[in-house]
Amino acid sequence: MKTICLSLLALFIVFMGVSCQKQGSPPDDLLDKEWRLTDWSVSSLHPADFMITATFTPDTMSGRSAVNQYTGHYTLTKDSGFSIDSLTMTEIGGSEEEMNAERIYYELLNQAKKYVLNPSSFRLLDENNNELLIFAYLHK
Repeated sequence: MKTICLSLLALFIVFMGVSCQKQGSPPDDLLDKEWRLTDWSVSSLHPADFMITATFTPDTMSGRSAVNQYTGHYTLTKDSGFSIDSLTMTEIGGSEEEMNAERIYYELLNQAKKYVLNPSSFRLLDENNNELLIFAYLHK
């Protein structure tokens, strides 16, 4: 019985260690700043023609997506992993071009699996390290 308890305790410790290593705290350079989308991997529209932004708190990402406001929970991992889920948005209509830009943004945001951050830019990449979305820090 003692061996079983020790084995279960060891497994629990290993599991907790792996779980804690996978999720990282958001870097300070990301938080409480407004980021504006300046480029993306789609060539049909240029995102700088629209107001698409992102602001990060320790567990939520929110902003404007051309027409609507959005918010969602995101996760960063220590190996530069990125994921977003529970995305919600307002439902205001806009021009066909604005709505198309918004649709593209949400599609690319949902494809993002990795991130690269430096003081002036935040980049979201797919699983093959292809850049999807490039944000610039809006100095206010």
